[in-house]
Amino acid sequence: MRGVALPRPVAWRGDRTALSVAVSLAFIGAAVPCGIKGVESVTAADYPTATIALAAGAALVLLAGTLALVAVAQSITPLIKEEHDATLLLPDRKVQVLYRASFLTGVTSTALFAILVPLRKTSFHLSEGGYTFYPIWAGVIAVLLLIPLVRSLRREGMCYVHLTVSGIKLDDGYSSFESRWTDIKKVADSTPKSKGRRLIVFNLADDTTRSFNATGMFTPGGVALYWMIRHYWKHPEDRAELADGRALDRLRDERFDTTVP
Repeated sequence: MRGVALPRPVAWRGDRTALSVAVSLAFIGAAVPCGIKGVESVTAADYPTATIALAAGAALVLLAGTLALVAVAQSITPLIKEEHDATLLLPDRKVQVLYRASFLTGVTSTALFAILVPLRKTSFHLSEGGYTFYPIWAGVIAVLLLIPLVRSLRREGMCYVHLTVSGIKLDDGYSSFESRWTDIKKVADSTPKSKGRRLIVFNLADDTTRSFNATGMFTPGGVALYWMIRHYWKHPEDRAELADGRALDRLRDERFDTTVP
């Protein structure tokens, strides 16, 4: 994939590079005090606190690296597998490694915080109410991070796109969506409330709307993925390619219908 031949969907026009850089730097900035606290705790032989702090710092740095790769550098190559009757797209291998590592270290930090802080087994200085309030929030975050991590162990990636001659199945790590091509009335690039976000939106025959937001994990900026899905929805005569490997060639060459009615 060249990553530059296809036009960006109209609703995705905003350039979010500056924002992504700022968020990445913010993550790294937040990781610095975590690292300092971790080193101080190791020196003091306070290993529970050190583990929590260092794991939190590592998670933030890994998230910053993932964001830089996906949203800033857009150095993405999807992992594509040809099945006997389908085409399976998985996130870039580098992205999968970074995401899994960041979620694993994040779960480690937040889960230990939720367990050890109320027991006063760490050296974090909190208010009396903080010993109850912050561990609850840490526990919630641990669960939210654990969900996609556990789900990913049951398949080959934290999210995926599965395309067949008859339909499509998408999973973003937290929820999945499946539909027959004939039940999709429209494939759009936004909803009334999502202008600027890089979504693939499906307006279904039952008048419901579903969206997929993990686009940038598969192709640079998510652009090729959007046009690929829209092409096969719009051109049923080409869907046989999804079952015989030709879809991979079309994706590599970026030969998609980009006309918008």
